[in-house]
Amino acid sequence: MTEQDSPMTTNSLESAFSRLPRPQRVLDLSRPNVPTKSALFQKQKSIHVASNNKRHVDEDCEPILATKVTRGASVASIKPLDTKTRCPIEGDAMQTLGKFTQHSVEWTVCVLKSLSTVVMVKEVSRTAGLREKSILERLEHRNVARLMFSDLHEQKMRLGIEYCRFTLLEVLYVNLKPGEQQIHYIACSMFDALIYLARHKISHRSINLSSIRLTVPDLRLVLSEFTSAAILDTSFESHKDLNDLALVLLECMEGRPLLSEKRSTDFVKGQRAQNKVFGLSDPERWTGCKVLVDFLDELFSEERSASTKLSKPVGIQTAS
Repeated sequence: MTEQDSPMTTNSLESAFSRLPRPQRVLDLSRPNVPTKSALFQKQKSIHVASNNKRHVDEDCEPILATKVTRGASVASIKPLDTKTRCPIEGDAMQTLGKFTQHSVEWTVCVLKSLSTVVMVKEVSRTAGLREKSILERLEHRNVARLMFSDLHEQKMRLGIEYCRFTLLEVLYVNLKPGEQQIHYIACSMFDALIYLARHKISHRSINLSSIRLTVPDLRLVLSEFTSAAILDTSFESHKDLNDLALVLLECMEGRPLLSEKRSTDFVKGQRAQNKVFGLSDPERWTGCKVLVDFLDELFSEERSASTKLSKPVGIQTAS
């Protein structure tokens, strides 16, 4: 290679590996520019800032609608009104998607246009509806079915809860038996719900495979069907909810509903007195699950009061 060829070679390399022009330079001025990634991010950021500013303006313009002010209350104690529950729903604000019958109860699946959410609606008598509503409207827990709305319709009460179509009974009908991990999750979820109900002096009194439901799409286990629930006196305690939860867990371990003669606390205690695993058909599968067995023994035991069991659970860790 000669010295005269060197500049030519250099120019050839520069032209071969020269940076291509950006798309905006390729297009003429009469055509719109091709947006870059940075430009798109900047545009999205400006839209987000504008929407936030608009929301703050709306909140400042309507303080009376957004809050309920109590005389003598501080600013920190003012809470927004709950517009998602206990409000009458007009006919044009609810769109029906379909109906289904489950355990002799007819449910209507609807979309609340104001909330853009799917709910399950049932019709009950006025007396039973008002009774169940008075209990549900004071509850707000992740493992208790949420009351979305209630209203009177042709002398009947309509109660709408969050969409939880499938019951634990229907889940057991699938040809897959729950394992120790799944049963531990069920136990923790329902025990948290019972702790919450006890703090509000409420007893469910009808816990079974049909009253425990699975929400969609977040897949939470929630306690529903408060038709038999009651508000307890401060001096009265009941072991019924704890015993019912223990029987539900035994049914999950069995993989199907227990027979009527086996679904009783007397039968279970008799089996434990004989050092048997609660009369299950496959006891060898659960003999190594010491934590679960100890928790079931605690639920059936009468040595400690119900309040002590709920405040100091044995065998599981709760979120409450």
